[in-house]
Amino acid sequence: MDSTNTLASTYFLLQGIGGLLPWNGVLSTLDFYDLKFPGRKAAFIFPIANLFCGVLINFFMTQIAKKSSINQRIAGTNIIIFFMLIMVPIVAILFPNTLFGYVIILIILSVLGILNSINNSSVVGLAGYFPPQYMSDQNAGTGIGGIIPNLLRILIIVFIPSNSDQTDGKGILIYYGVAGAFILVCIAIHYKFISSEYAMKKIGLNSNKLLYADEAVERENTALNPTSLEHDRKDDLSSKGDFVVVFKEIKMICLLMVVNLALTLTLFPGVMLMNPLPTINSTWKTVNLQLAFNVCDTIGKYATYLKSLVKPKIVMFITALRLLFFFTFIIPVITTDFPIIDATWFAFANAALFGLTNGFTCASLFILGPESVEGEKKEIAGFLLFNSLNLGILLGSIFAYPLSYL
Repeated sequence: MDSTNTLASTYFLLQGIGGLLPWNGVLSTLDFYDLKFPGRKAAFIFPIANLFCGVLINFFMTQIAKKSSINQRIAGTNIIIFFMLIMVPIVAILFPNTLFGYVIILIILSVLGILNSINNSSVVGLAGYFPPQYMSDQNAGTGIGGIIPNLLRILIIVFIPSNSDQTDGKGILIYYGVAGAFILVCIAIHYKFISSEYAMKKIGLNSNKLLYADEAVERENTALNPTSLEHDRKDDLSSKGDFVVVFKEIKMICLLMVVNLALTLTLFPGVMLMNPLPTINSTWKTVNLQLAFNVCDTIGKYATYLKSLVKPKIVMFITALRLLFFFTFIIPVITTDFPIIDATWFAFANAALFGLTNGFTCASLFILGPESVEGEKKEIAGFLLFNSLNLGILLGSIFAYPLSYL
């Protein structure tokens, strides 16, 4: 692999990590926000605020892409994300246990959801211009992006006294500062990569539409060739029909994606963190349970390299078995009459298995969808699965809220 290809792999890996880092950073510090806003159910409300806006913006990505360049949608959003991510803990520290502070954080998280969705969709779209290996690098990055915040939080807890971490927020600010620095790295490598000879060669004739807003290119093309406008309108109508056709072909795969993500977000992280676990304090419980989930989620994604396992029947079987997690997560919350299920070791094993099956099923579905169709339909299949994933995440976050009253 030459240095240019190495740059491409590094770019998509880092963008995958950076795409999930802001939200995973918040997830890894939910105990801090529960302390600052007691009784506000941050573990349940924060995901809804973030994910609801992220899902809604996906319906307008085509229009957003036409009005903005790839630099604005990736580097531009990351610049705003950097500042807003730092604001979240600052607001919690300045306005603890107040409705004003809580509402401000919810607004920030909603905006972050929009920006993250635009950023992630744009990175995935950009990866489509390159060989499949770079899409794999991006997917691997999303898994690693769940692990890094947990490891970083552990280091902060170890080197910053726990009382300081939970009261004046010094450890939390250091944690978010380091996470923000990584976002800056993603911004820098974007400009280096997008201007590289390798990137420009792969993007080819689409370079103008990526590096500049599509509408500007369309205005120029229309001025040169007025009939192109009517041609583009016909293409748009044709594309809408293609979406319906492709959905009919992969509707079961889309449904499985929605079910798996809805199940995952119904129980993770909120219900999982409600397990009392008296032998471990809330900070270590939050960090270590999420670490167990994220590590095994990444392992599950890498397991799809074993192509013999990526079969529709296997995914359906595992999806059905995952319904048992409703019992293994909820029982320890509502009763202490089950010695094994109430044990600390079981809570971690349960989180690990939950992550493993989540990573494997979701990654498998992303493979099975495009493989089920031919030609240009593969790209449409990927888009439909991405939206199915987001829909499942949103539904799971909504379903989780009633369980907060267990």
